[in-house]
Amino acid sequence: MTSMMLHGGHDHGFWEELLEGFSTKLPGGEKTVDFLSHLISDTLQIYLMLFLVMFAVFFLQTYVHTDHMKEKLTGLTSIWGYLLAALMGMISPFCSCSIIPVLMGLAAVGVPVSVCLCMLTSASLMNVTAMTALFSLTGVQFASIYLVCAVAIVSLSSLILSRMHMNDGLVAYQSAEKCCCCHDHEHHHHDHHHHHSCEEHDHAAHGNEERRVTSALNSTVEVFRSAWFWILLGVALAAALEAYFPLETLSELISGKTMISLLIAFAVGLPIHSDIFSVYPILQILREVSTPISLTFALSAMVTSVPGVVLLSRVLKPKAIARYVGVLAALTLGCGFILVLVL
Repeated sequence: MTSMMLHGGHDHGFWEELLEGFSTKLPGGEKTVDFLSHLISDTLQIYLMLFLVMFAVFFLQTYVHTDHMKEKLTGLTSIWGYLLAALMGMISPFCSCSIIPVLMGLAAVGVPVSVCLCMLTSASLMNVTAMTALFSLTGVQFASIYLVCAVAIVSLSSLILSRMHMNDGLVAYQSAEKCCCCHDHEHHHHDHHHHHSCEEHDHAAHGNEERRVTSALNSTVEVFRSAWFWILLGVALAAALEAYFPLETLSELISGKTMISLLIAFAVGLPIHSDIFSVYPILQILREVSTPISLTFALSAMVTSVPGVVLLSRVLKPKAIARYVGVLAALTLGCGFILVLVL
């Protein structure tokens, strides 16, 4: 169950039981209970994981010498850098939302944005927990085809994004700027013209442990304060889609192995913040209609989500996010089209 939670697992049983008594009093009845249980459970999980991960990242940053790290990480633009990023994403214990603070820390110390996004895409599509569940729930054939498509999306998206100058779209958040500023003065401590503000941060970030904790906590609260509402909104949209969009309606809309059905499955899956456990009932219905359609839905549901895009805005500017999501969407649809033609 822990692994399910870390990867955005949807254990809503507690909240469903708690809210069950209100089902007759709430408009919408059982659907509203389902919506609220999704909303509360997912929001609390994301908030908790984000806060813990962001604090850990910001705390570790107080030990990092940015200039030294940038010199060591320049080689990560090679194929080995992308392979390492993909591997780290696969074994990551975090879901696609809670891994974004890790990307903030990596980008701050000089890891190329395209490499960071390779790690994010890998964690979203083919983390170990998701793949283990997929093989056990859907069988070897379905899961193997999914894995081939996921590897293709991670590889091609990394290749495309590496040529899009994604570093230009990096958001220079305050914590990273301060660290960079102060590390720069650390190398020039004999220069009498450095600013008083950087001297203060140098003491805060590199002083005793209490000051390190305070500095990390302040940075975490600052980021969390600006993002909590949009995370809640994204989770609410995804929860509403899952609760109020009947599976029967979906099965009626998707009538067979057609391009229209493919587009509907893709559009339904893309905004959802979910893992393989929560989308499995939908997968089962879609597999009865068409294997390529169900595979497309699985890929689109896992590759990105509304909450994930909201959090990504803390790392990338809107234009860069549009490029990233656009590339993922195009590749996912491309895989779906090929699957419809081949299978």
